[in-house]
Parts: sequence; C-alpha cells; structure tokens
Amino acid sequence: MDSAMSDRPRDTDHKPGELRLWRDDEQWIAQDQATGITARDHSRVAALERLDDKVAEQQRSAERGPTAEELDVLDIDPNDAAPNGTSPD
Repeated sequence: MDSAMSDRPRDTDHKPGELRLWRDDEQWIAQDQATGITARDHSRVAALERLDDKVAEQQRSAERGPTAEELDVLDIDPNDAAPNGTSPD
C-alpha cells in the first residue's frame, strides 16, 4: 500500500469537536463527526448554530436519561428502568 494512503485519516478517525461543513443545493449542511448529528440551513452560520443547539440537546438528553413518556413509547415500565443507562440489579 502507498504510504501516503496509509497516513490519511479514515472516516472513522474523528477528533472531538471535528466538524464537516458543505453546501448542497440551496442549503449548508454541518455535521458533528463524533456524534453524526447533522443540521442544515440557508447560511453557514445558521447551520453551525443549529448544529450547536442539536449537539447540546443531545448531551442534555443523555445526562438526564429517558423521560417516562419516552419509556412508555418503548413499552418499558419506568420503575424497571435504571438511571442514566446503567443496568438494573
């Protein structure tokens, strides 16, 4: 294999905070490479702001755990669910 090819980062080699930003038709698309979260808008700045909001919401959701309503949709009794993704005893 060519050494230049082996030195290239693969698509799965992402550093925290690494973003991808591109234009598709009339919109800008911003993607957080670590989480895969994507946002789009008509301007680069707006797409990046939306992405920041989506990543922050995902982090808040992960910290708080699922709501009773979210568990209900999955047919899980909230009394059987362990907090913050830990396994129940």
